Amino acid sequence: GRRQEQMLGQRVVRHLGAGGFGSVVEATNTLTGKRVAVKCLNSEIADRPDLVQRFAEEARVCTRVQHPNVVDVFDLVRDPSGIFIIMELLEGESLAAYLARGGGPPPEFISLLLGAMRGVAAAHQQGIIHRDIKPDNIFLANPAHGSARRVKVLDFGISKPMNDNARAMSLAGQIWGTFLYMSPEQLSAATELDQRSDVWSLGCVLYEMVTGLAPFQRATA
Repeated sequence: GRRQEQMLGQRVVRHLGAGGFGSVVEATNTLTGKRVAVKCLNSEIADRPDLVQRFAEEARVCTRVQHPNVVDVFDLVRDPSGIFIIMELLEGESLAAYLARGGGPPPEFISLLLGAMRGVAAAHQQGIIHRDIKPDNIFLANPAHGSARRVKVLDFGISKPMNDNARAMSLAGQIWGTFLYMSPEQLSAATELDQRSDVWSLGCVLYEMVTGLAPFQRATA
């Protein structure tokens, strides 16, 4: 809304997408003209302290994981009107959209997955497990000045420190993550989850890139 635009010093240009935690819009800074992406926490969960904390943690994690293959986060803004993550604006498509169009040759699959692996490895070096690696959270940014596509890992909203042994469960009793790409340990809410869970998810992504199907297809979650 207008109040949010004034608070952020941003002019909202268009809606880019939405997820479980919030929506993402393209915005232009009214003073500098810089184009950014703004992630806004959904109003229906803004009064949930646990989810607000998790939303804010996404910004903190991304600022810790400074890497070319991880989305850049510039700022976390709190205001009576809401909480917002200001991050780099990426032009391109998700890996999910790329695969839906038919994908490309296997050598390109390897190149794209290596970029995602580098981003995930950078998180692991900071002691962070992503926990939701999937084609929707791997973004293929348009090449700049003739360079290759840039791969960016997105959405650290359900990441956790490796030394945090709290169960990976929501208050509603649901496991955080996406079932098709989750390791058995994550599905069982194992308390000793580590970086190998993300490696499993990357393997599921590669399987889908090559075959066109997720490795463990079932009718229901």
